[in-house]
Amino acid sequence: MLLVGADDESETAAEARRLADDYRNVVELRSGAHAGIALVRPDGYTAYEAYRGAPSAALESVREVLERQVVGST
Repeated sequence: MLLVGADDESETAAEARRLADDYRNVVELRSGAHAGIALVRPDGYTAYEAYRGAPSAALESVREVLERQVVGST
């Protein structure tokens, strides 16, 4: 699950939507209650989180995590 803070800019939300679409078989996009971006594993553990800095850089890091975990496992 990819959580994006409800207060994040619309550009960030659009970028997160594109990322979730790219990995639609494994990622569900949701609006988070807190600011920032978090990638949560199916077992509930947090795989990545960022609450400061550039949202686009955080989403790029999420993409890298997903590429290693999803693409690397096939």
